[in-house]
Amino acid sequence: MQFCAERGCGELVTRGRCPRHVENTHSVKGSFRQRGYTARWDKRALAFRKTYPLCGMRPNGTRPVMSKCYELGLTTIATQVDHIIPHGGDPLLMWDELTNWQSLCGACHMRKTAAGK
Repeated sequence: MQFCAERGCGELVTRGRCPRHVENTHSVKGSFRQRGYTARWDKRALAFRKTYPLCGMRPNGTRPVMSKCYELGLTTIATQVDHIIPHGGDPLLMWDELTNWQSLCGACHMRKTAAGK
């Protein structure tokens, strides 16, 4: 068990956000697909993770943002493609693979997201 990923929430969950914050996230931000994560995203993210398979990997060997695995020298398989700067619906940030994408494991991605980054 861990705390809800929503900043300041003390609710215990098995992962992610508690039911109250999941509901709030979807009503304010929209669902995963409504936020632009389409079949096109699925294909590009998979290709990106194949090229950069470990947590903390970025194009051109650029240092990752908030990858604890990278900082500790751990070899952890990436399961997420993270937007370094949240795209907020901006297509330029959404699809900027060279400077705004990084591969992260689930734990590092949750930590970064929970920090609001």
